[in-house]
Amino acid sequence: MADFYVAGRERKLREWQTDNSVKSYLKAKKDFDELYGYIQKTGDVELLRNALRNPVYAFQQMRKTKDIEATMTAMNQSRDKAISIEKKKNVNNDIIPVYT
Repeated sequence: MADFYVAGRERKLREWQTDNSVKSYLKAKKDFDELYGYIQKTGDVELLRNALRNPVYAFQQMRKTKDIEATMTAMNQSRDKAISIEKKKNVNNDIIPVYT
C-alpha cells in the first residue's frame, strides 16, 4: 500500500514539474532573486526605484549594467565608469534626434 502512495506522490510531482506555469514561475522567481541580490550588493537606488515601478525593466537594466561591468573589468576600468557610461546611453530615453 505504501508503494502505491509513494508512486502517486512521485507522479503528481512529475506532473507539477512539467507544468509550463510552474516553469515560468520558477524562472521569474530566480530572476527576481538575482535582481534583489544585485540591488542589495550594489545599493543602487535608481535600480530599486525602477524595480518598484517595473521589475522587468529593472531586470533588463541590471543585465545591461552587468554586461558593461564585465566589459569594463576586462578592460581594467572601474564600476563607476561603467555606470556613468550606461547613464549617458539612456539620455533622452534612447531617442536619437533627427535634423531635417
